[in-house]
Amino acid sequence: MARTTEKDLNYLIGILNNALGAPSQTWVNGKAQIGNYHLYRTQGLWSVHVVMNTSGGVHTARSATSPRELRTWLEGAVWGINARS
Repeated sequence: MARTTEKDLNYLIGILNNALGAPSQTWVNGKAQIGNYHLYRTQGLWSVHVVMNTSGGVHTARSATSPRELRTWLEGAVWGINARS
């Protein structure tokens, strides 16, 4: 299996935001965009956060994991959303 890169994860986050009708940018003119899903990286592990208020408060939709595991989770989330349609 090919190495999962940050570019791969950002691509899937874009698909997720699009599928949900969520904003594609986290911040616009100094205000956080409620509903935006975005990546968060700490100590080599990746998480997915969703913006909950205009001050930038977030909820962790997927806690810290390896890039490969996060890719699998994102692919499953996108598949599940598209299956509803």
